[in-house]
Amino acid sequence: MNVYTIQGFTGHNPVGTAAMVVARDKGQARRLLDKDLESRGLPKLQPEVSFTKVDTNVAQSVVLHDGEY
Repeated sequence: MNVYTIQGFTGHNPVGTAAMVVARDKGQARRLLDKDLESRGLPKLQPEVSFTKVDTNVAQSVVLHDGEY
């Protein structure tokens, strides 16, 4: 499984958005996140939203959203 971070999709408020998805590949990650967003009453991802694969072999911290507008 792979870990992906996604930022910049449409949220409930204009304060930025970020998510993390664990999936086999980017296609599955997109489908899982689309389903989760839909369950929250949010629109599906736009095609230009990018997925960043996290290297799980390296100890690291990934800040998804720090609250900065």
